[in-house]
Amino acid sequence: MVALLFISSIHHCERFEPEAQLVIRTDSITGVSGRSFSIEGNIIYLGEDNITQHGFCYSESSDPNIDSSTKNELGEKSTTGIFQSTFTGLSVNTAYNVRAYATDMNGTAYGKVKTFTTVIQEPTVQTTAISDISFNSAKSGGIVSDDGGSEVTARGVCWDTLSNPTITGDRSTDESGTGSYISSLTGLVCEKTYYVRAYATNAFGTGYGDTISFTTQTCIANIPVVSTSSVGFITQSSAQSGGNVTSDGGATVIAKGICWSTSQVPTLSDSYTSDGSGTGSYSSQMTGLSCGTSYFARAYAFNSSGTAYGNQVSFTTNQCSVDLPSVTTTMVSGITETSAIGGGNVTDDGGGSIIARGVCWSTLSTPTITDNFTTDGSGAGLYTSNISGLTRGILYYVRAYATNDAGTTYGDEVSFKTYNGTVTDYDGNTYWTKVIGSQTWMAENLKVTHYPAGTGIPLVESTSSWNAMGIADKAYCFYENNSSYKDIYGGLYTWAAAMNGAENSTANPSGVQGVCPSGWHLPSDAEWTELTDHLGGLGIAGGKLKEVGTTHWSGPNTGATNESGFTALPGGSRNNSGLFDHLGDESNFWTTTSFVDTNAWSRNMLYDSAVVNR
Repeated sequence: MVALLFISSIHHCERFEPEAQLVIRTDSITGVSGRSFSIEGNIIYLGEDNITQHGFCYSESSDPNIDSSTKNELGEKSTTGIFQSTFTGLSVNTAYNVRAYATDMNGTAYGKVKTFTTVIQEPTVQTTAISDISFNSAKSGGIVSDDGGSEVTARGVCWDTLSNPTITGDRSTDESGTGSYISSLTGLVCEKTYYVRAYATNAFGTGYGDTISFTTQTCIANIPVVSTSSVGFITQSSAQSGGNVTSDGGATVIAKGICWSTSQVPTLSDSYTSDGSGTGSYSSQMTGLSCGTSYFARAYAFNSSGTAYGNQVSFTTNQCSVDLPSVTTTMVSGITETSAIGGGNVTDDGGGSIIARGVCWSTLSTPTITDNFTTDGSGAGLYTSNISGLTRGILYYVRAYATNDAGTTYGDEVSFKTYNGTVTDYDGNTYWTKVIGSQTWMAENLKVTHYPAGTGIPLVESTSSWNAMGIADKAYCFYENNSSYKDIYGGLYTWAAAMNGAENSTANPSGVQGVCPSGWHLPSDAEWTELTDHLGGLGIAGGKLKEVGTTHWSGPNTGATNESGFTALPGGSRNNSGLFDHLGDESNFWTTTSFVDTNAWSRNMLYDSAVVNR
């Protein structure tokens, strides 16, 4: 076998120059907000040919490209170096992938993929220049250029005599959304330097623009501007009018009211009232008038520059032949955070026509029609009044009133407290709440059928099944197994159901959530004691806790004032034998505190007593 070896020689080596390749890099991402971001790219090496297109592409996928992703096109490029872009219109709280790209005759080169996530942040706003500066006002505004990824719900400018003002001080409110807006700064002091910033608020927080400053003009005060209100509630000896100070003239209004006379053009040399100071509308009561007499009246307002008068009005008092009417005040019901229902009963018209009736109310005792009031028709008899514009958690005093030709008379005074808020249970039932002393209580009976975690509470309706239960058995029902009682009186619960397996608690607060909605708990015996002590003790606290009247309570509902706002209702009970009793007669409430193995403390109120029984 012959083996042949072939050897060839290398005559020379030739150097090979590879083609220059396009190289691009994705650089830093900046300015990420809820809907936008900025990015830089860098062309490191050019290829053999000039770049025909370059820019950035991004998407939610991990491999953004110019064919299937969002991109921009920055055009041709013949040099290396940095380029940048800003993108808008992104989705909030979304992860995106982005990279730079460049295209030449050989194809498209990409930089490294970078990832970022849009976030909600406060809006971006610019402060616009100050204009229309006077001694007590000016104008500014702002431009909301980015909502930060969440709807702008409030915008305007804030101002102060100190730098960096915030919305906790003086501010304007100028609609919502993005874009430009104009703001009015009012109530300024002359010859004073102010600092102003635009602001915009979204769900994340409040963003501010740059602070700018200005100085109001020299103090030049004029007399105020005031108008006279029409005359009403005219009686034999009184009438009601008032005025509206629409401008203080550049100086504080020291006094305002109304003046009147039997001669035209009355002044402060005649009879007048004093009804406070400052600008705005006010009510004035003219008293001591003669019956059957014509009068002229003018509103007035006084500042350091002098006294201004409003337009003149005239009226004639009623003839002298009618007695005052008689009216009673009905108990207040339908109480919410900001409203209630009252009313009255005109039992005697005094021999004349009832020209006005309603209720008046105030946070001070003995309200009159110079305070807040309703107008609810005319004539004798019962009427209902809607009380509105109230503040939650406040004690109000109410009186019915009736006006005839002889004057205005008032019914007895009643009081009530508005509710503080609401709480919602697992079933979606909503309850009013009330602050009493340092405690916050639900002001309605519980009617939930599930525990806070969603587990159903056993419904036991049959008498035999209820009678067969032990102390540890959880159960609820509605009075007489009739769900129509639910909305008013709530449910009836065993102690085990109310506690939901929790141990006896004597603490204050108890710490036992039991059947209560999230964030709430069953009261202990000590918490009930704190409540009744705050209301004056067991002997009178029941009256202050019970709903007034006999709509739900049996008569006489002794001592019921409900001045606490607790609104206890007589939901009755179901005894160990499974029998129902006492609807309308008594109200029963569990505590978390037991005193023997088979008994727990509770609180009880009765229709014929103002006492809270323990």
